[in-house]
Amino acid sequence: MKVLRRSNIIYNQVFFVILSLVYLHILFSLDADITALNLVRFLDLVKGSPELIGLSVVTIIAILLVRKLSIFLLTIFTLVIFYKSFSIYIISNSKLILLLNVVYMISSYNMILLLKEELSLAIYKPNFSSSSLEVENYKQVKAHISHGTQNISGYLTNIDKDGFVIKLDDNAQIRGRVDIIIPFEGTDFYTHGIVATKFEQGYGIKLVDSKKEPSVLGWKELYNIFYKRGYSL
Repeated sequence: MKVLRRSNIIYNQVFFVILSLVYLHILFSLDADITALNLVRFLDLVKGSPELIGLSVVTIIAILLVRKLSIFLLTIFTLVIFYKSFSIYIISNSKLILLLNVVYMISSYNMILLLKEELSLAIYKPNFSSSSLEVENYKQVKAHISHGTQNISGYLTNIDKDGFVIKLDDNAQIRGRVDIIIPFEGTDFYTHGIVATKFEQGYGIKLVDSKKEPSVLGWKELYNIFYKRGYSL
């Protein structure tokens, strides 16, 4: 899988990892009763914790690549940060540091849940392989994509309320914003999306909100039909 467009959640996760290192630096500064704006001391923290810095770099890379391993790495990273920060509390017995530890753990838990939810989206799971035969069960719902002057057809292989993966009938290359028409049981459903991920012969489309005429049916209506019928691809 190649990620063509990352969500804000992914970038926020990277920002959180960096802020965690800053947070640890602030706790060390509070314990030493010196200003946290001391850049030299922050560099000393970096130099003195090569394992932690290495773990943070690997975690950031895994998050940017949108790998499932990133959930495990982020969990380990936050536990290491908490271990070090709680050790500072044990030594200092500061109620402020204890409070900061509690806030950090709650924030970490929520960030891990957000990352897990993001990676569970359909656009990261193609549900087909390059060796798929033409008779496979995924060929149930056809879709047509308009991309500039291109008109491309394919079949949906994975769906959720936020997007879907489409396996194309040919090896067309698409990027950016696309318009989609999905004919289903004699009715056309219209929606818009942004190409977020790329697979061999397929793309993950992240749907975007757009104004439409009240009489025009869109992805929300189609997905509700799938959901109520227990329809799966």
